[in-house]
Amino acid sequence: MKICRWALGLAIFIALLAPESSTNAQPARAPANTPAPTEGKVEESTFREPRGERRWLTLSYNPFTLQASRYGANAELLLKSHHVAELTLYWANTLTNEDSFSNRFRGIGGELGYRYYTGHDGPRGIYVGPSLLLGGFDAVPANGATTKFENYGVAIDVGYQALVGDRWVVGLGGGVQYNRPNKTFSQQELPASVYANPGVRPRLLLALGVAF
Repeated sequence: MKICRWALGLAIFIALLAPESSTNAQPARAPANTPAPTEGKVEESTFREPRGERRWLTLSYNPFTLQASRYGANAELLLKSHHVAELTLYWANTLTNEDSFSNRFRGIGGELGYRYYTGHDGPRGIYVGPSLLLGGFDAVPANGATTKFENYGVAIDVGYQALVGDRWVVGLGGGVQYNRPNKTFSQQELPASVYANPGVRPRLLLALGVAF
């Protein structure tokens, strides 16, 4: 009997030391800094356009304007990211033959335009924009008095421009323009007809220059 009492007491002691049953056990908790599971979740990625140093002013030259006997330069001023104001000034001086006489057309012209660029902080990326055209010219016939006249027009251009080495301007584009002089002249040959006669004409743009 004494042995039975000792065995019963030992069994009760072991039962008190045993862990709680699985039915009362609490589920294990993850550490506070454990990230939430990402199963089935696709992380979004952000496409970032290349950025360079902000360039407020660019000066460039378009060699294609030599086909119209134009000599000048272009300036672009950054208003804010993506938005650029453009100014072009030039001197034109060309001869044409009409009825066996040589006629000279010469004068000063300019363009004032706006461009929207897809790039940041300067004239970078794809661009599109309109321009206003204005010029004051002299028509000098072989025989007769000089006639002064003005030429007005509009244009729209699209193209692509980059700043190589974040400094050197390289761009290529095209567009269409319409211009009309305020005096009437007989039809002249190219390139004088660009200034002397009204019409819709294509534009070729090649920009080579420097940015500041």
